[in-house]
Amino acid sequence: MQKINGTSSSNQSLSSSIEYYTVFCSATNAVTDPENVLGVDINVTGDLSDISQKNFEVLLMSIGLRAMPVIMNDPVATEDLDLMGAPTLIGEGYVWKFAVERQNMFDNGVSDVGYLIDEVDYIVLPNGVTIRTTQKIGDPPSVINVEFVKHTGL
Repeated sequence: MQKINGTSSSNQSLSSSIEYYTVFCSATNAVTDPENVLGVDINVTGDLSDISQKNFEVLLMSIGLRAMPVIMNDPVATEDLDLMGAPTLIGEGYVWKFAVERQNMFDNGVSDVGYLIDEVDYIVLPNGVTIRTTQKIGDPPSVINVEFVKHTGL
């Protein structure tokens, strides 16, 4: 195959600057009644018409606007987000891990996940749920339903 400068091709080279992140999503019934999940339902089903699959794809694309994950797992449902390491979320939900190959891509100078918090906040998922990464006091008040953690020292 002849390669021409400026054209797209299907090869990938990974650098040594991979950074790992975990996403915690609040989703009532994620474990106890998976057919009736309320909240940030990002279960990966492989069915493009499934609403939870669409939700996951919107979240992935939103993150990918700054840095596309090069390594990731499927979200895993859990009964206890706190036990899984969520900073403040408790109860049922999903835990999703991914890695990007860019250093400090989500660091806004205030937090190492600051751009994730800023840019994913207020995204409306196909199921009608609004992602909230910051808490708003007001009428109506909003509650955080997605949190991000950067892992260091790996």
